[in-house]
Amino acid sequence: LGTLTAGKSGKVYMIGLNRSFNLKWAPTQTVGYSNGIGTSNGDGSVNWNRIKNFEDTLLAAGSINAVGYTDAATNYPAFNYANTYNVAGYSSGWFLPSVAELKLLYCNVNIINDGISAAGGTALTVVSHYRILSSCQDKYNTFGAYFVTGKGGAGNDTKAQSNYYIYVVRALDD
Repeated sequence: LGTLTAGKSGKVYMIGLNRSFNLKWAPTQTVGYSNGIGTSNGDGSVNWNRIKNFEDTLLAAGSINAVGYTDAATNYPAFNYANTYNVAGYSSGWFLPSVAELKLLYCNVNIINDGISAAGGTALTVVSHYRILSSCQDKYNTFGAYFVTGKGGAGNDTKAQSNYYIYVVRALDD
């Protein structure tokens, strides 16, 4: 597995050996699509819980009748991919990385790809039109999510877009 030491925590993270494609952050009919949730741009590991807490708060206030995260495969497909990812005995703790974490991956793409290739996984692609979805909502547009390009640049698009690649990461010691 590719590893990377990230942030001030000094934790060692690993990236999943496989990736997915064509998964949405949230389809248009979901609560997560049209509401500002307050996701973290720096720590992707907290973003799924922020979505669930947001929906639970709306449910408790009577604003919604049911929470969408209980059917994550339908309502949050990219997050579901991360939550159900399983490889090499690591069946939990995977998450959709934040924008900052994805940029960090691309700052170290050669080292990471060496590790992924050695383990028989799919290397990170390095082309500008290659878009990798983050777990971060656009803080200025509740309908948007951030992505990182295969050259390490960032942008945003609607959460309902599905033309993204999905990579997952997890802390090695969790």
